[in-house]
Amino acid sequence: MVQVEWGLHRAGNGWKIIDVVVEGISLAVTCRSEVSTVIGSHGGRVDGLLEVLRKKTALAGTHDASAWSAGTLSPVKRRSILRGRLG
Repeated sequence: MVQVEWGLHRAGNGWKIIDVVVEGISLAVTCRSEVSTVIGSHGGRVDGLLEVLRKKTALAGTHDASAWSAGTLSPVKRRSILRGRLG
């Protein structure tokens, strides 16, 4: 059995998933670490990250920049996070 946990944030009248943790590995933490590594490898420049993201997007066959911005969330307050668990 695989353990899956998720974090939710109240957004308007509904909820949005803000993190998924599979077997103790957080998608949000992993992404944050990858972003930090890419920025660091480009001399601390965010434009280096943007360049990498554009290349990955092109390889995936989509050039729709709105897909990146559609998932943005305002800062999450601890009291608005719920944790769920499967498994």
